[in-house]
Amino acid sequence: MQKSFKKRFKNILKDIDKKSEAEKNRLVLFLSGFSVFCIFCLWLITAGNNFSELGKDRIDLSALPEFPQVDSIDIGDVLQKSEDTLDGFNQINNTLWQESGDRYISEKNILKDDEFSVLKLADVQNMDDSVFLEYEHYYKDVLVLGSDFGLMINTESQEITEKTNNLKLGISLAVDPEISVKKAMTVAEEEIDDDSYVFDGAKLAIASYEENLYLVWKIVFDSEADDNSREILVGAKYGSIIPDEMKGENQTSDMVK
Repeated sequence: MQKSFKKRFKNILKDIDKKSEAEKNRLVLFLSGFSVFCIFCLWLITAGNNFSELGKDRIDLSALPEFPQVDSIDIGDVLQKSEDTLDGFNQINNTLWQESGDRYISEKNILKDDEFSVLKLADVQNMDDSVFLEYEHYYKDVLVLGSDFGLMINTESQEITEKTNNLKLGISLAVDPEISVKKAMTVAEEEIDDDSYVFDGAKLAIASYEENLYLVWKIVFDSEADDNSREILVGAKYGSIIPDEMKGENQTSDMVK
């Protein structure tokens, strides 16, 4: 068959110059088609080989990267993250309750338009069906001892009620101390007269005694022997001991942390 094809091909090309114009055109078309056919066959053979090799690469799992090793889970770490999430959730809720409490204080004009006073949230106590907000009273940014305000908010009805109101309003007092905190510490140490107590902190405050208000240095000492601490109120003007009205006539007051 191959010899017959060659013989036929030679007969087609023989005496090409003697052929008519129509026969020459048919010959050109035949040769062009044959060339395209040969190129197409060659492409099929090459593509088939490449596709076969590609399949082999994909089937060969050794070419895949190793599966990453997963570390063991620390249950304690998971629980800690859960607690952190819960704390964050409670903090968001507490902020919302504070906004409600602050709005109540403003709308009810609890401070009676005292431009030098402000209530600052000191504590939030979450209960079964309510939240208790405890506020501290500051006058010219100085804490007023024993002057506090408390609100109870029902978490279901959103109803707000006043639970405590011991505010001392209408204060007119200079808040610049005339004795230094160092002098106040010396007076407080002499008052305690106990080496087992060590200084823990000092800050200005406003204290009341027998219906009078005093600017004081509140000096706090901690006991090295137990969990007790003591606070001494030293007048910031003359350096005298101010009895704590909240705890009776004692010149020093013991309190358990």
